[in-house]
Amino acid sequence: MSSDAAVEEGQSVARAYQAAAEADTMEVMNVQSTNEGLHELAYYIVPGVWYRKAWCLLLKPGVDISADWREQIGPLEPVQPWWDESCGEDPNEMRWKCHGPSRQPSTAEHGDCYYFVGKNAWGVLENKFAKSGGSAHGVNCRVISLPSQDSRLAVETPDGEKIPIPGSGRFAYEKSLEKNAANTVEDEDEQMNAESNTQEGPILMSSAPQSPKRDPPAQEVTPSMREYGSGLANLGNTCFMSATIQCLGHTHHVLKYFLSGSFMNDLNRDNPLGTGGDLAIEFAKLLREIWLQNNAISSSHLGYVSNNVVYPRSFKMTVGKHAEQFSGYDQHDTQEFATYLLDALHEDTNRVSKKPYIEKPEQGENETDEEAADKAWELHLQRENSKILEQFMGQVKSRVKCCEEGCGRVSTTFDPFMYLSVPIPGSSDRQIKVTFVPIDPEKRPVKLTLMIPKDAVMGDLLEKCRERMIALGMDSAELLLEDMVAVDVWNNEIYSWYDNKVEVEQIKENDDTFIYQLRPLSEVRKLSKTIPISKRSEDVFELSDLPSSGRKHQLDIATLSRLNHGDAWSKDLANYLRNHLAYLNTFNPSKGTTEARLRFLNNLNAFLKQCHEIIEKKAEPETQSEETETTTQRRHSFLKKGPNEDPIQEIIDLTENSTVFENVASKYDVAVLEFCSSKLREETLNIIQQKKKKDLPDGALVQVRSKCYSSYASSRDTSLAGPLVLRIPSNMTVYGLREELAYRMRRSIRTGREASAGEATSEMDAQRATGLLSPPEARVEQNGFDSAFGSPELMKLRQVPLCYERSNKKVSYGASRYSTASSQLGSLAKPGAPAPEKRSSPLVSPSEEEEKEEVAHLVGEKGTVLLEWPGDLADECFDTIEYNSVEEARDNEDVVNAHKPKQATTVLDCIDKYCQMEQLEETEMWYCNKCKKHVRAWKQFHLYRAPPILIIHLKRFHFSATTHRRNKIEEFIDFPLEGLDLSEHFMNWKEEEKPIYDCYGVSNHYGGLGGGHYTAHALHDNGVWCYYDDTRITSNVDPKEAVTKAAYVLYYRRRDVPTDMDFSISTETPEERRPPAIILENSDRMNGHFERSGSNIALIGDEDNMDIDNTDAASRSTSPMSEGHDDDIIKSTFFGDDLPDDQDQLPRQ
Repeated sequence: MSSDAAVEEGQSVARAYQAAAEADTMEVMNVQSTNEGLHELAYYIVPGVWYRKAWCLLLKPGVDISADWREQIGPLEPVQPWWDESCGEDPNEMRWKCHGPSRQPSTAEHGDCYYFVGKNAWGVLENKFAKSGGSAHGVNCRVISLPSQDSRLAVETPDGEKIPIPGSGRFAYEKSLEKNAANTVEDEDEQMNAESNTQEGPILMSSAPQSPKRDPPAQEVTPSMREYGSGLANLGNTCFMSATIQCLGHTHHVLKYFLSGSFMNDLNRDNPLGTGGDLAIEFAKLLREIWLQNNAISSSHLGYVSNNVVYPRSFKMTVGKHAEQFSGYDQHDTQEFATYLLDALHEDTNRVSKKPYIEKPEQGENETDEEAADKAWELHLQRENSKILEQFMGQVKSRVKCCEEGCGRVSTTFDPFMYLSVPIPGSSDRQIKVTFVPIDPEKRPVKLTLMIPKDAVMGDLLEKCRERMIALGMDSAELLLEDMVAVDVWNNEIYSWYDNKVEVEQIKENDDTFIYQLRPLSEVRKLSKTIPISKRSEDVFELSDLPSSGRKHQLDIATLSRLNHGDAWSKDLANYLRNHLAYLNTFNPSKGTTEARLRFLNNLNAFLKQCHEIIEKKAEPETQSEETETTTQRRHSFLKKGPNEDPIQEIIDLTENSTVFENVASKYDVAVLEFCSSKLREETLNIIQQKKKKDLPDGALVQVRSKCYSSYASSRDTSLAGPLVLRIPSNMTVYGLREELAYRMRRSIRTGREASAGEATSEMDAQRATGLLSPPEARVEQNGFDSAFGSPELMKLRQVPLCYERSNKKVSYGASRYSTASSQLGSLAKPGAPAPEKRSSPLVSPSEEEEKEEVAHLVGEKGTVLLEWPGDLADECFDTIEYNSVEEARDNEDVVNAHKPKQATTVLDCIDKYCQMEQLEETEMWYCNKCKKHVRAWKQFHLYRAPPILIIHLKRFHFSATTHRRNKIEEFIDFPLEGLDLSEHFMNWKEEEKPIYDCYGVSNHYGGLGGGHYTAHALHDNGVWCYYDDTRITSNVDPKEAVTKAAYVLYYRRRDVPTDMDFSISTETPEERRPPAIILENSDRMNGHFERSGSNIALIGDEDNMDIDNTDAASRSTSPMSEGHDDDIIKSTFFGDDLPDDQDQLPRQ
């Protein structure tokens, strides 16, 4: 094999081993977090001398691999068990041997004479280094769960020794290997040869008692800082965490506070709102690993070199332990994580042990802003007081005003904030094109382009339209919100009626949205209360108006009592009907119509009349003596009929020929039907009266569509124009509707003469005369023809058949829009219907009964009226072009602004938007203690007190209440890296603390919601901007590269805040420390004292720094820490010198 090929093979082996070791670590961490799969874990013992050679020559990240690496390392000679006869019968005295330099049994140590590797890593070593033609036959050590150690895991050797696995999931051997790397491979070979000459035989490793090594006394040193810190490995969708940590790691006061150990003096382990100090300690450890120079190792990662890589495993586990939303490896929002982290660090270092109960104060009427703000600030500090708050907390003035007319209740409070979450102007707005149709027939519809928030509702759209029309000259008194309605029009028909509470998101870009001005609601209510013209109206039915056959027979008392009990009469009636279901539907108040009920009553009375005639004939005197009986006597012969009456064949024959009735055979059956008929009349009137009380008090909304009907199939049912929406009184007749349409459509109906300013006759004139209808524009004098026959437009409409369709019709795109299920409305037959009797005049008359029918009750709310124009009449009279003509707004500010060059939105624009007054949504309504109800109050923020560190969160994610989805806003936001002057925005500041800010950190988000990635830009002390992308650190980047449309969270520092890093880094260590995972004394093992690592970066066990402490993050609870954990032990835990490993094999977010 060539030298290049050998080197390439060595590099491949090294990469495979590193990936396998990482996989072993992930398996251990999964077992630690889920307590599942323990039996699948295993470790193998590797001889120390061989592993150190393999590390120095091949496995160490970044090492220069030589072509003869395989020969220099040699085959893997595993540790093997053997039996020593001197041990006696005690199985606990079992010895181990290892080919290599001999050592005394009492000095054999884990991490020196032998090392552990996971099963995946062992597979790589065995495959590459086993003797030719064989296998390494490694010693498999199982993994167990230690009792009473918070699910702690340990490796159990065959002789029963239990060596705990660090909380990070891997033993940190790197420092031990680095320490021994000073001895060259040749020196080790010489040592091996020399020792083998002086003492032959295997290495003996025993669990015999021994004296553990002690570290030398701690020395005060000042570790140097890494120039640009360290990269953070992506553990699997953890880039959101890395971006926040890098930005906070460049916040000088935070870094100084945690690296100096000052936070230990403020550690609040009894705060139930904190993490018991866990997160503060882990965060401090993580910052040390990122910034301290003596932690650095050289590593390679995914094809590029990074000298400083930290794996924040322990920190991640601690966060997930106390905040379940961040456990696992799902994607998260970096701003949400930053909010949680700062809040948790504050609570862990809160100087207030017992928080007093304090009510949120409101500003008094005679209290100045300064007095109210200082009072609120002091009260807040009585509960929350930490170094974190000192740097990040500011104050805003919040003003809430009740929206109810005449209330005027205002609540002003001063609230603290840790960050500003600012909206992006325009990004949450959208342009909607609408067509406004005025009620004035002389005015054409107007096309408007309105700017509306994306989360607005239709009521907001109507209000915006009203404001625009008033700006265009319409009288505000003539246009009220209650007199406007928005609809979606498709194919000249209304597809959707928009409720005022519906979100505007339902309007698509290509939708044709119309807003109609309606007849004033106050007028319609007055008209609905007047006496209608038509006596056929349901509202004016009396019992005498209903058909009746009369009561000619009386029933026996027993039957009468039974039928009068509840609805028993209805059940008896159903027994005489062939179609029970049709009867039930007819007299169902919500399903049946008055017309159907009257039809049924007429059929029943006609049947009873025939029965009466049969009975009369049967009752004629058969003898001369019977002829002398008086009429009263004959009448009494019919009274009090019982169920035992004999059947009458003629009635049976009549019933058999009926399509409606059955089971009628005797005088008794006829008497029951008579009784039921009277009950039906009462029931029908009751339904009518109930409908009168609750139906259509505000009139009805109807759409009017114009169609052209022709006998030629090719042009049959052609739509002429878009719909017209009317609000009609509940008692408007069909003829009154023709008058209303003649007035509203006068601009598009050709009459052969100039249209006057407006005409009307009959019903409309009567309403205006009584003051019920607002007077239109001045009218010209009516000529005699108009007085007699109505306006010319009305003359045309008196020739047009009308039809209607009720509102329960379901409309779908692509379906036929012109149903044949429409019903005739008025006295003219619908096109295509059988020709009725020849009319004396082609013009309808207001005196015709069909023209007196009330439209609202026939058509229903949001029903449809169809103008069925005959083809020749439409060609002659209907001006389609004029009807469909639309005018552009004369002074549309939105359109004008749309043509202006768009300037980049700045962060100041976002802050201005944040400070704008806005109305609360219905989901966040405010309780007004004056109105005694929840209201959509008006709320406004004012920035009051400026924090030293200002975090600005750009709200790039918009949540849709309609689709329940979040959309990302990709708009570029320009922000200054230096000199963000907020002196005009903050209300209160001192000259020495003028709110001028410089940016030092930017958290970026690339991609969308389905799959994105977080990175960070940060400014170093030397004025160099760096780019942090997980493990990669790119220094000396152009500052302009930090200002992109990916910017998501901005970190600003006030200019008066010092940025010096002149502080001492504590190196305090515990009084007594143990070497990492050494074979413990039997007494220690029996007492359950096990060592563990709290490092974020430990691999498998660090000889100098695997100090063991039960305060490890993986085993602590949120509640106050357990007894026996003093400050010295805690400080020694996180102030160790653990070394990072280098690989990140997990996918990035």
